[in-house]
Amino acid sequence: MAPIREKALIVILATGCFRIGNLAKLGYRHVRQNLEANRVVAHVHVEAELARGEYCDFDTFINEEAANYLKLYLAEGEGAHRKHRQKR
Repeated sequence: MAPIREKALIVILATGCFRIGNLAKLGYRHVRQNLEANRVVAHVHVEAELARGEYCDFDTFINEEAANYLKLYLAEGEGAHRKHRQKR
């Protein structure tokens, strides 16, 4: 079975119609409001600078499955950070 990170990437790419390069440039701030509000469909606003700099801003959405995998992946990362801090 694929790790959560890979599942999240594939589903987000597919449902949000992102290019790999655009997705790699996005940060938590792009989805924070929607994820923290537990919205089923998350709105993602992509600034022109992230869209190759040649295009204008655009908006897209990720579905519930993508948002859930993203939440799982982020939670997995938080757990790893906690373990690392405890080892110090």
